[in-house]
Amino acid sequence: MTAKSSNILLVTWNFPPKRGGMERLLYDLYVCLGKHYTVEVIAPHARGEPHVNSGVHRAPLPGFFSFTLYALFKALQLIFKKRVHLFFGGSLAVAPVLALLRRLFRTPVAVYTHGLDVIYKNALYQRLLRWSVPCLDGVICNSRNTRKLLECRFFVKGASEVIPPGIHVDNFQQSCERPFAEPYLLSVGRLTERKGLVTFIQNSFDRILAQHPELHLVIVGSEPKEAVAHSAGYCEKLQNVISEKGLTENVHLMGEVDNGRLCALYQHCEAFVLPLVPVSNDVEGFGIVAAEAAASGTPTIAFDEGGVKDAVLPNRTGIIVDQSDYDGFATAVCEILEGKKRFPDIVAEARKTFDWEQLCSRYITFIRNRILS
Repeated sequence: MTAKSSNILLVTWNFPPKRGGMERLLYDLYVCLGKHYTVEVIAPHARGEPHVNSGVHRAPLPGFFSFTLYALFKALQLIFKKRVHLFFGGSLAVAPVLALLRRLFRTPVAVYTHGLDVIYKNALYQRLLRWSVPCLDGVICNSRNTRKLLECRFFVKGASEVIPPGIHVDNFQQSCERPFAEPYLLSVGRLTERKGLVTFIQNSFDRILAQHPELHLVIVGSEPKEAVAHSAGYCEKLQNVISEKGLTENVHLMGEVDNGRLCALYQHCEAFVLPLVPVSNDVEGFGIVAAEAAASGTPTIAFDEGGVKDAVLPNRTGIIVDQSDYDGFATAVCEILEGKKRFPDIVAEARKTFDWEQLCSRYITFIRNRILS
């Protein structure tokens, strides 16, 4: 049996048109797997999207509970229609459904884990994972920290591998006009407490401005209203601290932007900041925005938190600062602004470590040799 004749059913709560790092990862993984296998997707409801489109089956109703029920019954329908050789989960959130199918049909199951899906605080969810994780034939983790969290909480019986999320480096090499005349720092991502932007503005940004008063901070992103784990109000906290510190002329909340605008923002910023903070029941599994910044030729300054050490390569694509050392964070930013710290091979490092052309073969090798063999 050739690889292309093998059927993979990808079940994922994170999939476009939702926007975010996990959504981009799962779509790219879908494309990657489709080059070697026949792949169908069970995805969540999306307003305006067809129920079935090119092998993508969407839940008819919004919400995670309705998606879970649909995923189970749609998977059963597809199994009886044609043989499925592998169930692939986009996160541990779907592991209980896939583990049940594994028990019923003895079809191999692999799941990609991101970090938050390991530690999400819900008693029923954690109990279901304690049952389902040992049933998995394979687990791919987005960082070493995610694998550590997984193995500390659950019995991982199947094969495991750390493979970072991939990016398309060439997409960040397009020639883009400078979006602002003034120099600026950039932050991109969902506006959640763990991103640490409130405390960064409170404790570091004014110190940086004291030496570089012409500097601005541009923040791209919005609150993740469709996420399973979401607490509203962080954007309001950001607006309040910006106002309290008198920084309305220097800090700019951009909301969501299109890909062309984002590419320009990445390319022309002085540095990318990722001031992550530890948050109970939340974690930065990887930090794909740091890899995107590197692909654009921009270094990242980040606090040592979660899986960031796999996303920011110290002295190659950025600087990692000890957690909560806000003086050290400000100093690292100023060193880059003043040219004291340079990263001449940053794009080459990003291409070697994070480009999908390099990573796709790792996913295929793991599935072929350790799951389907």
